[in-house]
Formats: sequence, C-alpha cells, structure tokens
Amino acid sequence: MTLPPLLELDHVARRFLLPSGGSLEVLHEVDLHLAAGETVAVVGPSGSGKSTLLNLAGALDLPSSGEIRFAGEPLAGRSETELARFRNREVGFVFQLHHLLPQCTALENVLIPTLVAGAPDPGEARERATALLARVGLADRQDAFPAVLSGGERQRVAVVRALINRPRLLLADEPTGALDAVSATALGDLLVELHDPACIDPLRNHAFRNTDLEQKVNMAIRAILKANFNKECPQCSEIVKAQAKVCKHCGAEF
Repeated sequence: MTLPPLLELDHVARRFLLPSGGSLEVLHEVDLHLAAGETVAVVGPSGSGKSTLLNLAGALDLPSSGEIRFAGEPLAGRSETELARFRNREVGFVFQLHHLLPQCTALENVLIPTLVAGAPDPGEARERATALLARVGLADRQDAFPAVLSGGERQRVAVVRALINRPRLLLADEPTGALDAVSATALGDLLVELHDPACIDPLRNHAFRNTDLEQKVNMAIRAILKANFNKECPQCSEIVKAQAKVCKHCGAEF
C-alpha cells in the first residue's frame, strides 16, 4: 500500500486583514507535497511569504483557505491543545534567532521539549540530548549558559533542541541569517549531515530526574506571564489575571 506524503498543502492561501479594512494575500493557492525523508528549500525575496508558509506547515498559523494534512490527517478542526501536542511531538523548529532560555544550560535548553512531551524515561532523554550535543561538537559545552556561547554554538543548541523529540518534520526558517559566513556554512553542512537518522539516534539508559530543569522552566514561564499583565496569588503563588478578584486555584480573595 502506498503511504500518503508526510506533509500536504492543497490550494492553501493566507490573507491578513489590514487596518484600512482590506486584506493582504501573502500566499495564494499553494500546493506542496513533501515525502518522508525528503529535503526541500523554500527560496524567494524578502516578503514573499516563506516564513508564513513554514508557520502554516508547522501549525503555528492556520490557512485562510485550503487544506493542510500531516501523514494523511488534516490539521483543521484540531483543538489548541491537540495542535500544541502535534507541534511538540511531530515538528522540530529552528528559527533565525535561537530563543534559548538564558537561565538554562545548553543541555537543559535541549531537554525543555521533553518536559512538554512528558518523556517516559527522563534518563533516556538526557542521554539522547548529551549524544546529540556531542554529535554537533558541543560535548564540552553542554553545561555552559547561552551568554557564554558563540552565535554558532547557540544555533547548534537550537538545532539539537529541535531534534530531541525525534520529529518527523524539521522546519528551519533562515537558521543561518544571524550568523557570520563561516558559522552559516558550518550550520548548513550540519543540517544536511543530520538528515541521516543514523547520525542522531545513539541511546543508552541512565537514571535522571528533570526536577531542577522543571523549576527553571516554571520560573521562566512565571516571569513571562507576570510580564504580560498577570499577577501572582499571595496565597498559593499561582499566576492569575491582573484584573481577577478571586484566585481560581485556591479561592483566595484579593
């Protein structure tokens, strides 16, 4: 039986509403079929919709019309929770900026997606992360924080983070755009080399808990939520809306 393409975009369009009341069509009737194991480069001038296309392919955005299917199943109709689970387990994202958490080491940044996915064996996840970092030349930098890593090293950490959950689809949106020519060439070669699954799957099991990392991530999330006009309940320390009068978690009144 012939398997369906891994990723299918059929007659996909994306339009954005303008303040004037009109709309701007960034993508028009796009068709794209991507087979498992295939590599595709999306090229075009700035503003031609490359990032929009990748955002749609990775379910970061929804099309205005048309259909997107992954492994034969449509993305339309899925809840936000289902789409978030899909992005975490099936898609690896590498952006122009690394988006590493500054309070986490290189190894901890790589492991963050495994917390979301609920890795059944944290020890296996740590072993895989360590092996992948070694694979990209960062074996001796896994305990370093982003502030002391070079631009190329930070981007390599971002690549490993994108691969940690074994995604079936890897999307790289100008991953070398913020790098110098030498680092950009090295990262491009690395992405091509890592296309071989045999290069990225060495595993062994060891006991390990992610407690410290979970605490760091929770602190980062709380800082982001508080910065976006939320507040902390003085009773249970949960984050609630700034305008809330009663905590929905513990019932405390403000």
